[in-house]
Amino acid sequence: MDELEKELRKIVSSVAKIPPDGFSVQDDLVTKFGVDSMQRIEMVIEMEKKFDITIPDDEASRLRSLLDFVNLIQKRKAVHK
Repeated sequence: MDELEKELRKIVSSVAKIPPDGFSVQDDLVTKFGVDSMQRIEMVIEMEKKFDITIPDDEASRLRSLLDFVNLIQKRKAVHK
């Protein structure tokens, strides 16, 4: 597990109240754990603060798994370089 995944796992775990080792990168957080839209917004806000990036609403609305978050953060960080 790389550092980015660890940091994102902490955020998802904190907001969704899921143990950090209780979900895989591919688990659908919405269907498997009942993460709602407000929790996803909270996760996005925390990630924007943590990584000093902006995540557009249209992209944020498609985030459903840790892998989605990892891929998006990597993409947004690459844009800011």
